[in-house]
Amino acid sequence: MVIDMPEHNPGDMGGTMRLGKRRTVFKTEDSVLRKLYGDEDFVEERHRHRYEVNPELTGCFEEKGLKFVGRDTEGSRMEIIELERGLTEELIPINRPSPYGWPINQLWLA
Repeated sequence: MVIDMPEHNPGDMGGTMRLGKRRTVFKTEDSVLRKLYGDEDFVEERHRHRYEVNPELTGCFEEKGLKFVGRDTEGSRMEIIELERGLTEELIPINRPSPYGWPINQLWLA
């Protein structure tokens, strides 16, 4: 279900993470997180991870109620997953005021 990212070398843990600000494109209008971002088409947030969802298995997850609502700019990496009654994301909140004007606590209230 979870795989190493193609650019990650599991034998070399130094400097192999996908780091920095990345664009995530919303693939649906019906998204809690998209509404919290002011119905923007995309967000740019900081990433820091080595693993991703295996794209060959996304259909299995979606059949069970998970919605992949945000993907990378190429549409191949799953970035934001929402449940009917909640959400999770791979984005890492930054420790400074958001340009979107909402605190991270609003995610939990949504």
